[in-house]
Amino acid sequence: MKLPNVTDSLFPFTIRSSSKSTNSIRPRFTIPLEFHDLGHLPHHTHKMRFSSSTRAGLLAVTTLLSSVNACLLKSDATTLTNNFGKLVTSYSQKLANQTLATNFIDYSESVNSLEDNGGDAPVALLGQTFSSRAAFESASASQPSIPFAVKQLWYTCDTITARWESDQSPKPVVGISVFHTVLAPIGQSAPGTLYQIDEIWGEFDSAAWLTNLGILKQAKAKREVAFEA
Repeated sequence: MKLPNVTDSLFPFTIRSSSKSTNSIRPRFTIPLEFHDLGHLPHHTHKMRFSSSTRAGLLAVTTLLSSVNACLLKSDATTLTNNFGKLVTSYSQKLANQTLATNFIDYSESVNSLEDNGGDAPVALLGQTFSSRAAFESASASQPSIPFAVKQLWYTCDTITARWESDQSPKPVVGISVFHTVLAPIGQSAPGTLYQIDEIWGEFDSAAWLTNLGILKQAKAKREVAFEA
């Protein structure tokens, strides 16, 4: 079976130029094929194997997508942010593998302070919170569901900034997370996007969270009375 020209049929691009930057290439829509591996095409009644030349072509496409100046679309930013929220509210390892890159790293002084119960040990406050996707998955799999709702969303070519709220009791927790993204290997991203998150910087109201956990006690309001001479 002869595949269509991959650069013309499977990956149409829009090329834009400006006086401030070199030409940028931006995918017009999601690749319409998904592969479980490079050994088989989707099939109905017969398995079809790629020839060595077709395999080489797909690897070349992966290299091309990794090197071009591709930018996030609004749909990418929305999908990735919502998927991260799902990892907080109802964790799934499959979704984690689709949403997070294999070299994923997370930084959050807020989370580190929770780990330290408001102190500065055993976790270094400014150190990495999760040094790998595996570490994130291991910690998340044992966590209870946490409310998470996206309130505002902004994005650039490769970075997403989200303001979110966790409706906890007695105090709501508001935070901001910054997601850096990369093009995912073919077939490894979540439906609706070609990207994965490889780095996160996230901070939130850890004092409110510690209060909700009962570690930080709420101070009683003091009544002040003013006297005039």
